[in-house]
Amino acid sequence: MTKNDVKEEISNSFVKLIVNRLGHKIAKPEKDHGVDFLIREMTVKNREGKVRIIPSGKTLDVQMKSTTEKRVILSKDRIHFTYKCEAKTYRDLIERRNSGTNPLILILFILPENEKDWVVQAYDSLTIRKHAFWFIPEKDAKTTTNSSSISIKIPTKNIFNKDGLIKLFNDIYN
Repeated sequence: MTKNDVKEEISNSFVKLIVNRLGHKIAKPEKDHGVDFLIREMTVKNREGKVRIIPSGKTLDVQMKSTTEKRVILSKDRIHFTYKCEAKTYRDLIERRNSGTNPLILILFILPENEKDWVVQAYDSLTIRKHAFWFIPEKDAKTTTNSSSISIKIPTKNIFNKDGLIKLFNDIYN
């Protein structure tokens, strides 16, 4: 596999771990069409003393990207970082946000520069470095006419972890 293939697989594995840890479902669509994963929120129902786990009806469509630390710029106040996003991906994010359907979420996984630090395995632990953030364009954000890329600002508070995924579902569906 190429270095980019490895980065992609590590980022995909990270997202799957977070989703599965919450007991939700994650699936890869048969055809990509700009959506890498579908995340379905699951809920626990107690019916007549029997526990059932069923879909809540809430779904997130995800576009995955992975990069290394040198490819993002952290703001001096550490409130956001800047990432050069493909223009077609950004247009997809804007169009889906405005369409009234499930929004498309960008999840950006940022790896350390040193490949040896990406995944570290010890006898009693497995560490995947470094972190992931989610992004949805602001309601007033406009599409771009750029042909190659656009710089986007991703808030550092939008960390993709267990709590971040719960917040993401709540913010979108409540």
